[in-house]
Amino acid sequence: MKGAGKRGRGAVWRALVGGGGALAGVAFAHAAAAHVGAPDWHQRLYNPHMLDQPRIVSRPASGDTYYPGETITVYVPWGRTLTRQSISVNSVGTVRLVLTVGENSHRTLTGVWEDRSARYGPAFTIRRLYFDYVVRAGDRDTNGVALAQNALSSPGNAESGIRGTAGSSFRQFELEKALHGFGDQSGHKVDTPAPSFAGVSSPSLILYSCGAFDDCGSASHRLPTLSNAAQAHRVRYSVAPERPLPSGLELDAATATITGSHSGVSARQSYTLRATDGFGRTADLTFNLEVRDDVGIESITVTSNPGSDRTYGKNGDFGTNDTITARVDFSRNIGSIIRSNICLNIRIGGNTRRVCNPTGATRQDKLDFSYAVVESDWDGDGISFPANPMGAGKGGDLRFHSVGIGGGDNRVDRSFGAVLDDPNHKVRGR
Repeated sequence: MKGAGKRGRGAVWRALVGGGGALAGVAFAHAAAAHVGAPDWHQRLYNPHMLDQPRIVSRPASGDTYYPGETITVYVPWGRTLTRQSISVNSVGTVRLVLTVGENSHRTLTGVWEDRSARYGPAFTIRRLYFDYVVRAGDRDTNGVALAQNALSSPGNAESGIRGTAGSSFRQFELEKALHGFGDQSGHKVDTPAPSFAGVSSPSLILYSCGAFDDCGSASHRLPTLSNAAQAHRVRYSVAPERPLPSGLELDAATATITGSHSGVSARQSYTLRATDGFGRTADLTFNLEVRDDVGIESITVTSNPGSDRTYGKNGDFGTNDTITARVDFSRNIGSIIRSNICLNIRIGGNTRRVCNPTGATRQDKLDFSYAVVESDWDGDGISFPANPMGAGKGGDLRFHSVGIGGGDNRVDRSFGAVLDDPNHKVRGR
């Protein structure tokens, strides 16, 4: 009787796939009966061992935690029915997997069908199904990522899903996508780094008072941002409430830039720049600020934009022959400029470019310095300016007409703090 039963099941299976005895004993009789007459290219095999227990095969760069930019890889093995019988999985359509990162965060991943034996060891010598997720800023799961039961899916059309061939007939079928899940994986946690100013120097700023003038400029000083700003999550900047900024000055919460106008005079004071991320974690940086009553530099910015027709560079960056225009804004109108000997130092990569002969009419509150990019210029971080970047050569000078301070012409205070890399103005000369 047992022998007859085995022969009966083998006959039913051959009727389903149209092949010989190579697949004898693989399918269940009720599955075969349900699919007799279905299209040969889309026979579904109902067998709980078609896909085996998924597992994570990647490892964090250090410890048990992945950080933004690292990749979590989930591997879905073929079950024993596929690996021991004459069944070949030869095509993967659009297959998706939902990975749980944190309590309420679900990341939908698209399957990749590859041979990754070089990466994950010789045991994986044929193409298998993998799902990759690149951790991004804001991801956090201190218990470890998880996979829900039956987290595998594909769009509802006949050309999606996992397909293969059975036996010598090479008739195609689609695999059942029932899948076991797994709970929190303590060796595969995810986190976004806390904000940090590690390695960032404390800056010293000098601002200038409006005093009795009604034509003074507005300050614009960008403070240093986090050393790990690219990985931080929803960071906002503020000045610690223990010592607020002088009246009339404000800090932009997104860019850490001090803006505004001011009329008082103060001694040099220390303030605290505070960065707070989306999880409420903070980092502090001390900076010095002094308000003076003379006339000086309020800000130095790049005002020009890259050209679009050039041989080198790429869209959004300055290329060869593009003109970089750096504007120096003063705290009020200036005059009596000896332009031929007034220069500005611009940092492009590891080089300092000295630009002279600024444009600007007498008795205005700004000067523009222009520099033409050459092929050797390259700055992937963005243009910057060193501390005290403006100088005067022999016979050169920069003065302002001091109406309301006692009359006469007085020199402009050219001292100014360093201006950090501006990622919106990169240079790729070639």
